[in-house]
Amino acid sequence: MASLTRRKRFSGTDEQLEKQIVELLREKRELHLEHRLFREDVHAGLDTAISAAGVRFRHEAVVLQSGPLDDHAGSIARLLDLLLLWSVAENQDFKKSLHAAIETLPTAPGQPKFSPLSKTEFEREVSKFEREISIRKVELARRSAERTKEAADLQLAEVEERAAAVLGEEVNQPVAASKN
Repeated sequence: MASLTRRKRFSGTDEQLEKQIVELLREKRELHLEHRLFREDVHAGLDTAISAAGVRFRHEAVVLQSGPLDDHAGSIARLLDLLLLWSVAENQDFKKSLHAAIETLPTAPGQPKFSPLSKTEFEREVSKFEREISIRKVELARRSAERTKEAADLQLAEVEERAAAVLGEEVNQPVAASKN
């Protein structure tokens, strides 16, 4: 595992690495702001709405077949509603035209523009930023651990010197002859 952490080392100070992390986070935030709206999401939302219209169409068709409607005006409104639901839910050409319209849909002034990236490409870019940030954070942690280890090694060496001095004094002191 040690070979993995030593694979990529950074020159510069901890402060420089921390500034790089801040800059990478800023760039990642900008990426998110520039790529907030994806045509893929609009297509998925349309598919959800079409699916919901299909459920409602099937429900309304069953209700309509179950018996006569109460009034003439209500009957016409329900039939028109059913026709609209059918066109959204069941008409493949209409679905295709709605999806084609999304591809040419401009964004409103002042609103975020559609991203030229696919969501997969966007996520790949975000992952690159996250990886670079993580690498630098790991390097900072490695440096901190190394400083802690060096301080502990120094402290241990000092303790061993004192121990040697104390033990050396005992060894060098003459032993008094025991009297029997």
